[in-house]
Amino acid sequence: MRLSRNDIGALMWLATAACMMFAFFGFAVVAPWTFSVMPVADAAARCPGTIDLSWVAVLCNHSQPSEWKPGLIRDNPLRYVAALAQMIVGLIGFAYGVRRVKAFMRAN
Repeated sequence: MRLSRNDIGALMWLATAACMMFAFFGFAVVAPWTFSVMPVADAAARCPGTIDLSWVAVLCNHSQPSEWKPGLIRDNPLRYVAALAQMIVGLIGFAYGVRRVKAFMRAN
């Protein structure tokens, strides 16, 4: 079966959107881990009485502390780097897809 020009364009849009979703899931891990996760001792000093001292790390999201199961970045650097790489690769794929779609639309 041969794909038409419209089919190829639709597949390019879908692949570009998939790259954006791939990047988003990496971002959803990297952003809070980088900026909002803190050690339990620091969180207990900020919010006394609301932190369980058995937690590995604490995520303060809009002043609502919760347990961050992956721990701090220094506890699990490989997982952090993997999420960061996922975000970067997804954004590169998205940018490439946008360029290809623009070129495809101009040629059409």
